[in-house]
Amino acid sequence: MTRIAFATFALFVFAAACGSSPPPVRYYQIAVPEAEPAGQGEGILAVERIRADAAYDDARIVYRESPHRLDYYHYHRWSSPPGMMLSDYLRVAYDQSGHFGSVVSGFSDDADAILGGRLMAFEEVNETEDRWLARVRLELRLRDAKTGELLWSSVITETEPLEEHEPEGLAKALGVAMDRIVAATGPDLRDALGDRE
Repeated sequence: MTRIAFATFALFVFAAACGSSPPPVRYYQIAVPEAEPAGQGEGILAVERIRADAAYDDARIVYRESPHRLDYYHYHRWSSPPGMMLSDYLRVAYDQSGHFGSVVSGFSDDADAILGGRLMAFEEVNETEDRWLARVRLELRLRDAKTGELLWSSVITETEPLEEHEPEGLAKALGVAMDRIVAATGPDLRDALGDRE
């Protein structure tokens, strides 16, 4: 191949590569199961925005190949940053639990207690080539809305196997893990709210 032919071929390949468009960005969220409230408890619970550790304070979806390395999917993202998404999720899920008179977002003058917390992990963990887990680690704190007194706190970690190794499968598995967190913590929050002096 002559130099001119090679240069023309290289230019054609470069132009073709530059002209191709990247894959579209896909967005995911964890869905709260649709359900009627399970009853009507007492008290008003306010859910403030959950703070996320720096690695998870990003709409990009995190995956891990090892405990020492994390990566982000470039074309698969959460519909909103995970801290905001989980705050909305917790508000709706606790409201549907029936443990409280009502559950509101942010701060309300009528609130009896405020639930806040920190997201410490929200990710896909690739344990082996054919075993993948969704992992969420969440620190929750309940404070008296009037005095600021700490009424209850807990750090919860849940994992759930992925049925399919894809971002939508991760979103489903994280939803299952979050359902378990709400089921486990709802009665404790209700009791702590009711035990206020």
